[in-house]
Amino acid sequence: MLRERRKMQDASLPNDKAAEIALENARQAHEKFLIRAHVSDFNSAVDNYISAIKLNPQIPQTYYRLASLMWESGEISLDTAIENCKKAVELDNKSFASYDSLGYVYSGLGEFDKAVEYWNKAFDESKNDIIKQKIDAKKIIE
Repeated sequence: MLRERRKMQDASLPNDKAAEIALENARQAHEKFLIRAHVSDFNSAVDNYISAIKLNPQIPQTYYRLASLMWESGEISLDTAIENCKKAVELDNKSFASYDSLGYVYSGLGEFDKAVEYWNKAFDESKNDIIKQKIDAKKIIE
């Protein structure tokens, strides 16, 4: 009953606001899935990410977060994850998280030069010390 009321409330919102709500619901379910590994949390996160994309396909976070969740769960290939992360970069080429996600996926492929390239871009956008540590760690591995 509460879920149906919430859907009705969401339906009356402009697409941008409804997409933001779907993205937040997805983020919360994603975090629950990472903690508890319940299939219901995974499905909820995926459904909400997809809803957010349908409501507003211009939100970059939906693409890289969905890609990360599905790739880590074995639901999509690395190539598909890369495509989604690149879509996020296209939408916002100043988003350090989009570049960081691309670096993460490329490191999963073992393409460390590409990973470092994208982490450098992420660092340039954020000056985030964690990104710098990833770059340094990959240089040590090589």
